[in-house]
Amino acid sequence: AGAPTGAGMTVETRAHAHGIEGILQDLNDRQREAVTHGEGPLLIVAGAGTGKTHVITSRIAWLIADKRARPEEILALTFTDKAAVEMAERVDQRIPYGYAETRISTFHALGLSIVRGDAKALGLKPGFSILDPDDIEPIVAELVQTSDRARARSAQWQISAWKSALVPPGEAMKAAK
Repeated sequence: AGAPTGAGMTVETRAHAHGIEGILQDLNDRQREAVTHGEGPLLIVAGAGTGKTHVITSRIAWLIADKRARPEEILALTFTDKAAVEMAERVDQRIPYGYAETRISTFHALGLSIVRGDAKALGLKPGFSILDPDDIEPIVAELVQTSDRARARSAQWQISAWKSALVPPGEAMKAAK
């Protein structure tokens, strides 16, 4: 079982060849406890520079090497694109050719992927776009017919407040007039 990685070795076999003890050798007691955590999800919260990424990548390698999970059954989430790329690179170093099916992503990218996958069921067009604040500002400025950046940002803030308060569009339109 497992995904072929060339030379007849599966991802699981390649991870196991690196050795479970090799995966655990450079961890302190708390890190080792997190890496070898039993069944179920695991949330790691720690400050900058404490080895979170090292622990997470070691856990992924350990789960695969110990045959507790296949790469496609693992989801690792982080907040920034930079951290997701770094995590993927580190997993690749620990399990050569083996992390490709492991989902390593930001929370936003995962959410977007889920919404895109179910766009039609959610009443969205399949090729919908997500705009960031810099994209929205000129659109709002045009809608409120202003070139005053402060006024456009104020309108943008008000729209955001209505959305957060779940104000229906009709009510928001009445309040805007």
